[in-house]
Amino acid sequence: DDVDGAIKEMFRISKGDILISTNNKWCVYIYRVASFFKLIPQFQYDKTVKHLFSSFTLKSLLVRNGWKVKEVYHYGKYPSSKIKINFLKTRLMIVAKK
Repeated sequence: DDVDGAIKEMFRISKGDILISTNNKWCVYIYRVASFFKLIPQFQYDKTVKHLFSSFTLKSLLVRNGWKVKEVYHYGKYPSSKIKINFLKTRLMIVAKK
């Protein structure tokens, strides 16, 4: 579970840009709470992901390990039609360069 080590190794072997796509931490946390209180239907997400990141924490991780972040995207669907704020989309993608 050495996330910094994995990012450093990606930096070492990369020849250019990388793209990381993962679950959006805020979406998972907020929608799980809303689903628990029955405000929205049961929320499902990819439970095989070992670490959840927000755009801020993933960007910080990359910058701390030498990457220059080019773009940050929130994409995917909104798990509920009741809450539609861009940073609550289900997925997060970051493009970074060496």
